[in-house]
Amino acid sequence: MTDGLDLDILDPASAAVPTAEQCVLGPLLRRRAAATPRAPYALMPDGDLWTYARTLRETEETAAALQALGVAPGQLVLSWLPNGPDALRVWYGVNAAGAVLVPLNTAYRGAILRQVVADSGAEVLVCRPSLAARLREPDGPDGIGAVRTVVLLAGPEDAADEVEALAARLSVHFRVETELRCGQAEFTEPVPAPQPWDPQTVIYTSGTTGPSKGVVSSYAHLYSSCTAAFHGMAGPEDRYLLQLPLFH
Repeated sequence: MTDGLDLDILDPASAAVPTAEQCVLGPLLRRRAAATPRAPYALMPDGDLWTYARTLRETEETAAALQALGVAPGQLVLSWLPNGPDALRVWYGVNAAGAVLVPLNTAYRGAILRQVVADSGAEVLVCRPSLAARLREPDGPDGIGAVRTVVLLAGPEDAADEVEALAARLSVHFRVETELRCGQAEFTEPVPAPQPWDPQTVIYTSGTTGPSKGVVSSYAHLYSSCTAAFHGMAGPEDRYLLQLPLFH
């Protein structure tokens, strides 16, 4: 989320803390959408092009849906999705609602899945039905960890009847939703508004030396990391190929 069009972008060597307008998802995206609404932001694997205006709309519609599920500022939300439009809008929607994203490795299953989900303490999980099938043997009568709501976002590999059957099985243990979309006008700005030093994500380590540990990352942390990587090397006309999973 580095703001490559801004002349006031911080030098990577600067010790200054970036402003919310520079690094916090909500104000940064709204500012960019207002300044360059038709400029391209993301080109999806299927060729669909998201402009800044569309990215803002997708973000706020998703944030409004999360708010309708009871997601409040500061709460953690699990996102268990492969790269693509849903992964992007859920990430941004979570942050726009003032909540904290916890992306899960799509290879998780069994003990490591239960450990990470339980350790996060998150109550909402957004995932593909093909992944949610791994939750069919929940850890105890109350499900896995603190999760109470599972949102199923079907992908091209998910048949409608199979999703319906899976939702019925999961609903024994969880509140199950199969949509994550509200009107953009239903979105309300989070109070208190996220600040640069507030948590944006909790990313779990690979667990090579023991159980995976959640690393808390702030908005300023991501801004500083991206600025250090791309400062002076990429401009508004450049494209960056994302070949790594968004949960990493």
